[in-house]
Amino acid sequence: MTNQPTRVDSNAAPDLPERLFSAARTGGLAFPALQRALRQVGYTRSLADWATFLNTLQLYLGALLLVSGVFFFFAYNWSDLHHFAKFGLVQAGIVGAAGLAHYLGLDKLSGKVSLTVAALLVGVLLAVYGQFYQTGADSYLLFLLWSLLIVGWVLIGKFQPLWFVFIALCNVTAFLFFEQTQGLSDDGFYQVTELLFLLNAGFLLLWEIARRRTMDWMENRSLPNVMGLVALVVITFPVAFTIMQIGSQYASIDGAHAIITALLYAATITAIFIIYGRIKHDLFMLTIAMFSLIALFITAMIQVLETANLDGPIALIVMGLVVVGLAGLAINLLQRISNSWETTSRGTTT
Repeated sequence: MTNQPTRVDSNAAPDLPERLFSAARTGGLAFPALQRALRQVGYTRSLADWATFLNTLQLYLGALLLVSGVFFFFAYNWSDLHHFAKFGLVQAGIVGAAGLAHYLGLDKLSGKVSLTVAALLVGVLLAVYGQFYQTGADSYLLFLLWSLLIVGWVLIGKFQPLWFVFIALCNVTAFLFFEQTQGLSDDGFYQVTELLFLLNAGFLLLWEIARRRTMDWMENRSLPNVMGLVALVVITFPVAFTIMQIGSQYASIDGAHAIITALLYAATITAIFIIYGRIKHDLFMLTIAMFSLIALFITAMIQVLETANLDGPIALIVMGLVVVGLAGLAINLLQRISNSWETTSRGTTT
């Protein structure tokens, strides 16, 4: 009976791979032993891991191609299909995908993907209904109804791609609502960015609170990172717009909303550095916060140069040096933060 090597969870000691590399650099660990150790801590992937990854990737791609094929099928054959065939085919697809998800079980990846396909086909059904009956309703109502119809599946699915679909639908609904009801004037621009920020920041906050219950399906940080990125981008844009309008002879700033967005931005940056720098240790969130600050600083500098009529090659050289310097400063600061996390982790484990 052979003893199988025990696989170590690197999440319990995130600095373990770096320790192994340090031991190899000082000669305390041979290269073959380093390779075996890195495989044991999950730093390098085995053939079984790559096979699982490829199978999962093919499942995702197959589901996306299936749904896109349904869209193109109706787009190409719309005029040749009877209205009963249009509705019947889509409804059969929804029932079939949902039934397959129930048969496979939502504890399996194939069942979760089938449920996601069913949720996407609901949008196809609503699009077919709108095209056939020509209701004349605003398009944001379609996305709103779509998100409401699949919210139950989203809650029971416990699947990040399905949550991504739902959150994307909520964002599209909010954006189209402002565009079709109020327009994207200066006032509407501030309001829609504030709403999108509050929507995505709210989802991120709820995710982090729910994550404390240590649900396995929430271990992956891809979706919360996307929500954080979207929230930070949509609140950075109005602040940058306000900076560009300051000093301009054609300035049209909504003072109240400009102050609100500036306060929201300052609170967001502060919260990111406190929560993800001291409590949760997420380098991605700190990185996007750093580059958001750099973008605003560069925007302010461009506005100052334009106001002072300082343009030409010298201004470009100065701007290039500033960008390089700020990027280097941000990288150095992020490295120091990461090193402080490793020091804290070593002190905790010892």
